[in-house]
Amino acid sequence: MHMCPVCGYKGLRHPPENHLICPSCGTQFGYSDVGSEPKAQIWAGLRLYWIKNGQRWHSKVVQRPLLWNADQQLIDAKLFDATWRNKLLVTAA
Repeated sequence: MHMCPVCGYKGLRHPPENHLICPSCGTQFGYSDVGSEPKAQIWAGLRLYWIKNGQRWHSKVVQRPLLWNADQQLIDAKLFDATWRNKLLVTAA
């Protein structure tokens, strides 16, 4: 299994490329992450967008894992950044 570099979901059956869509965050690799910035920067922006919009499970086909927790998923994948909460509070005001 492969991990989504945006949300940390560890159940991707294929590497995050070739228009694969992450069932957790909905990122379509090769489409959502195209740009002139480094991939890590693009993925961080997509991650912040996903967090800002409620970290909802994206897929209607792939069932959300039992007891799934988006914050814990990010923490386990070492993608959690405590400064996001501050950024989200500032942008929401």
